[in-house]
Amino acid sequence: HFHKCDQFQVMFGAPGAFYQRPPIASALLHYSDAYSVYGPFGAGSEEPFFFYTLRAVQSTLHGAMPEMRDQLAYIGERQFRIELQPLLDAPAPSDGVAVETLFGPYPDGLAAYLVRFAPGAEASPPAGELRSGRYTVGIEGEFEYDGRSYGPKSLGWSQGEIEDVTFTGGPTGAAVLFLHLPYPESPISHER
Repeated sequence: HFHKCDQFQVMFGAPGAFYQRPPIASALLHYSDAYSVYGPFGAGSEEPFFFYTLRAVQSTLHGAMPEMRDQLAYIGERQFRIELQPLLDAPAPSDGVAVETLFGPYPDGLAAYLVRFAPGAEASPPAGELRSGRYTVGIEGEFEYDGRSYGPKSLGWSQGEIEDVTFTGGPTGAAVLFLHLPYPESPISHER
């Protein structure tokens, strides 16, 4: 299926959960430009499947294929699928921060980063203009921001001019995604 806006999806593994045919081990990051056809994905029968669909704008179109092929205005160019488990299995930073660029940054600002914090390590999110916005998603462990603690599946949104911010790894460290949406949005995404 497809949508008429750019979007990230973060899918958290569960028994039987899959994207296309492969199972989702622990967490999977997916990105698609507006009008990129993708899927299928789904859950098993035993446990709920938890995922976020993250957009800068609303979309009411769920373009099932091939039934809605006539509404596919064009073919979106970019689509990424990254299984995060191999990155999470790599040795954790012992006393600092490790930044993994998953893709980007592109000239329009599209980028995705996995940042792993050692316990007590401090860092600012990867740089980038937040013209369309940035999502922050907790994947593993705990981290602190602005005096509060956040854990797995926590979600934050930032947009426009923001001051420097600092994140701190919790007692066991943390893995956090920083997802920068593109600007300008894909051509059709801002038509309401």
